[in-house]
Amino acid sequence: MEKEQILSEMVAKLGKTSLSQRTISGYVEGNLPTDGVEPDDAYWQKHVGFLKSLDGNFSHDVAHAVDEFKKNYKADPPGGDDGGSKDDSENAGSRDDALLKRLEDMEERLKESENQAKKERMRKEVSDKAESLKVSNKALWKDAVMMVELNDDTDAGKLLEETKKVYERKLKSYIGEGATPYGGTQRQAGVHQDTEEAKAKREAFKARMEGMGRLPKREH
Repeated sequence: MEKEQILSEMVAKLGKTSLSQRTISGYVEGNLPTDGVEPDDAYWQKHVGFLKSLDGNFSHDVAHAVDEFKKNYKADPPGGDDGGSKDDSENAGSRDDALLKRLEDMEERLKESENQAKKERMRKEVSDKAESLKVSNKALWKDAVMMVELNDDTDAGKLLEETKKVYERKLKSYIGEGATPYGGTQRQAGVHQDTEEAKAKREAFKARMEGMGRLPKREH
């Protein structure tokens, strides 16, 4: 199983999380199974458990920081009316602004992480439909899932429909008019999907999508 697949599965198993995609990706990269070894139940239990524990600690720390700020925050009156100097008042105001900025950044990170996790779950849900739809080229189907751009209003149903369009269009361009998108085999009716030409086209398309940031870059 490749890193991208492990990452997608890890995000799906974590569910809703406060951890950023970069944090999860970095952890997965540092804990990949030995070459040729597929992740087993023990692998998922160990690493998903650790990330959930990390997520819990992070969420607790954020909540604690917000609560402390709400309890202790007191705006200083301008000009030092409380008996302090004007410089003291200005310094306190600067500290308050800095703390507010930190809290806003933390909240933005939480929102971004939750949104990214939602997208990963949707992609995995649609990717897993390859079996029920009996797609003839599972590798291309998974690529098509990643090619669809997700907007704020995109749900799993819309992603599925857009994935079908991309998959069918790309399969036809690689294979030709004899392509069988669903219910067939990869070599049905004289269609040879794994020819060098088809592979070359698929790899070129992946490279182009990676350059545009629409697909995660592969390690070489």
